[in-house]
Amino acid sequence: MKRLSVTAVLLASLFLAACSQSSEPADQAAAPDAAEWVTSDCTSLTEIVDDTAALADADLVAPGVAVTITDPASPSISVQPGTEPPADLISGVVREGSGDAAELNDTVTVQYCGVGLATGQPFDSSWARGAPATFGLVEGGLIQGWIDGVPGMRVGEQRVLVVPGPLAYGDSSPGGSIQPNETLVFLVELVNVEKA
Repeated sequence: MKRLSVTAVLLASLFLAACSQSSEPADQAAAPDAAEWVTSDCTSLTEIVDDTAALADADLVAPGVAVTITDPASPSISVQPGTEPPADLISGVVREGSGDAAELNDTVTVQYCGVGLATGQPFDSSWARGAPATFGLVEGGLIQGWIDGVPGMRVGEQRVLVVPGPLAYGDSSPGGSIQPNETLVFLVELVNVEKA
């Protein structure tokens, strides 16, 4: 009889929980739950903030990925550890740009920050170094996720790229905290474009 009562209580709890689920449309992202997120400050490669109170101001840009830009010089990326990695590149505009558009073979100057999707651990940031980086946007010169995700960006635009492992470093690891086949999350701001 005791086992039946426990089972009845559990079933009732599950029923009530299911009934209390949000009925908002699927295309409307719910506000991130701060207890489930890890936030990395793009101005510091070592600082990981577990208390993500700033998520109230965050933009949810992809499943398990949010960006907070309360100060343009100090953005942060928040991820939900354990988020299922995407099969394809996800590209989301955080802020529109109005300048020249980047194309393949151009030279781009960017501010960027990168974190691992599985952990939220930051691995590289031009904001942390205090200066933007300049790259040739050429096949073989960057990871494929950047080759596919940066063209079309306009100067001033901020974009998030969620790059699945095969479009990042694949089976190899460049070292540091990036693991083989790791999904990487980048916040990229296009600062300048030099046409090819």
